[in-house]
Amino acid sequence: MALISCEECGEKISEKAESCPKCGAPTKAGKKAQKKARVAKRGNTQGVGCLLILLSVVLGLTVVGAPVAALLFIVGFVILIAGLLIPA
Repeated sequence: MALISCEECGEKISEKAESCPKCGAPTKAGKKAQKKARVAKRGNTQGVGCLLILLSVVLGLTVVGAPVAALLFIVGFVILIAGLLIPA
């Protein structure tokens, strides 16, 4: 386990630490973990949107489900776009 210097306070910390225990500044490892968490969270939102859009297509193929399919398509599309535009 190698030690690195904190970019903010200069304290020696583990290279695997996500933040400095002295000042709380994030390390490179911590920044990578935060970015990975944001991407994973956004992926869940996009998945829900895509699922609703696919469900609307399946329901749209039936005569009875057409009005519900239109509503599901709109809701799914909004959720999908929101997942792309809103930062996690």
